[in-house]
Amino acid sequence: MRKRIPYVVIVCPGHSGSTLLAMCLNAHPHLSVFGEFSTLARRAEQIISGERHGLCSFCDADCEVHTKAEISEIEQLYYAKNKYLRRAKSILFHSKFVTSIYEKTEARWLVDSSKSIRWARSLTRWHRRELDVKYIFLSRDGRSCINSWKRKNSDKPLSDVIRQWKKTVASIIVFKKELDPKDYVNIKYEDLACDPQAALSSICSFLNIGFVKEMLDYPSLPQHIVGGNAGARTRVNMVQKQSLNKGRKDIDWYIKQTQNFFYDERWKSELTGEELDLVTHSVGELNRILGYKK
Repeated sequence: MRKRIPYVVIVCPGHSGSTLLAMCLNAHPHLSVFGEFSTLARRAEQIISGERHGLCSFCDADCEVHTKAEISEIEQLYYAKNKYLRRAKSILFHSKFVTSIYEKTEARWLVDSSKSIRWARSLTRWHRRELDVKYIFLSRDGRSCINSWKRKNSDKPLSDVIRQWKKTVASIIVFKKELDPKDYVNIKYEDLACDPQAALSSICSFLNIGFVKEMLDYPSLPQHIVGGNAGARTRVNMVQKQSLNKGRKDIDWYIKQTQNFFYDERWKSELTGEELDLVTHSVGELNRILGYKK
């Protein structure tokens, strides 16, 4: 029987810090972070239509890792005009593509930063024979997470943003109960931001690899991750003198951050009193389950 591929997937609501975590993990020699595997079908469509030119969120079409040959393979595997067929192909052909990626790396673990709970469930359901899947469940204070979500989607009613966060967190809680505790680790964004060495050491211990200090210096190392948050990538862009996403609303805030790790508490000043009361009341129970007391 063929040995299963060691595979780690980050699972969390959007705006929980998964891009920061992915970049830190990618700095470890035993970890290879591809990025958001779940988005490949959509990205194939965008490349074919000319909306996008490459896969890498740092290098775009000039990437030495995600080459034209790899893009061609993705187009052949995943592209379909019908969005439902694209979704089906992204699941059905995932193991085949992952195998080709893993064979090119010398890392022990392949890391998927897709975040999506639906995607995580599909891995468990459809790819158990091919992938030895472990999970990193990343959480963030619901007030902070919702505010970040709201900032990016300013045209969306706050009630909708709250509803989406609650639905995602509730689904993650249910999914975790279905897993063997030895197959996952829990990490808080706040711990990663304030005590990164401890948080990253916990993950390394979970994966039976030693912590390396290069994980703390992630902006100085090559990053070729697919997808992720443009704001979180700013630190790497600045250190490596890459172009910045000037179209991002809060790019100036990220430019002002001079440390590799910083604790984003903008929800305390950006949410109005009325919004804060609504969010606090709405997320209270789930926040407590996640370990947030206040």
